Amino acid sequence: MTATETDAPELTSVRRRHIQFPRLGEGMIGSVILGGLALAFTIIPMVSTTSSSDIDADPLSPPSRQYLFGTDQLGRDLFVRTFEAGRIDLGLVVVSIAVAMIGGSIIGLIGAYLPTPGRLVVTRMTDAAMAFPYIVLVIGLAAALGTKQLLPGLPRGAAGIGIAIVIACWPPYARLTMTRALVLRSRESIIAAKVLGYSPARIIFRHIGPALVSMNLSYAATQAVATTALVGSLAFLGVGIAPPTPELGQMMADSVALLPVAWWASIIPGAAVLLIGLGFALVADATGERTHR
Repeated sequence: MTATETDAPELTSVRRRHIQFPRLGEGMIGSVILGGLALAFTIIPMVSTTSSSDIDADPLSPPSRQYLFGTDQLGRDLFVRTFEAGRIDLGLVVVSIAVAMIGGSIIGLIGAYLPTPGRLVVTRMTDAAMAFPYIVLVIGLAAALGTKQLLPGLPRGAAGIGIAIVIACWPPYARLTMTRALVLRSRESIIAAKVLGYSPARIIFRHIGPALVSMNLSYAATQAVATTALVGSLAFLGVGIAPPTPELGQMMADSVALLPVAWWASIIPGAAVLLIGLGFALVADATGERTHR
């Protein structure tokens, strides 16, 4: 049997061996939490008979049968506002991290296949980007971009925060992907693919790329935990989505001084942030444990 025949079956095994998904248990619980929240955040504002901006009750009314989460200092229904704000926060985190992961992974894959001078340029560019503290970079970029309507259809300030997160988050994916891809390039299965005449694009996207999915998803879930907390804290620093659009961090910042007399106005949005972070943390733990086995 020739070397090509023995190595060919391994081409698919490399992909299968590295594409691993969250184990049952905490990973499943985290997925259920995130899926349930995403469903509730999407459906409840759509079917609600009131808008998040409607003022139809006394200010700071406590939770009741009519207003399950009570009302805020302007008399707006916190139930509707919390779920609409959760949709914005969760969507912002997921989309931003996904774009950063995909963009960084593509840069890393390209860097792994560039000649040494080109690879060195990608490495130095990644090192320079990672030299800036993540939190400081996001806050600075979000403040610089402000609350302008950068993309139609999005709340004012949302696009700026998303762009800031992507710029701050892509470098680790590029570094992880390039390092791992360089290791995979030297495997017999990949060498066999080259001997068989496979194009670099096919090798990258059919054989090397899938082997990196589990690693990058694990890191993305971990990064999403920190990003959820960061997005929720931007309003306390005067940076964030512009009112009157509901946003969990802004709701907490507006009501934190009222905690002794109206706990629900800040505790309930804070609990939503914690639930989102908990879901990502459970998924991150499960994928991280699976990846490092």
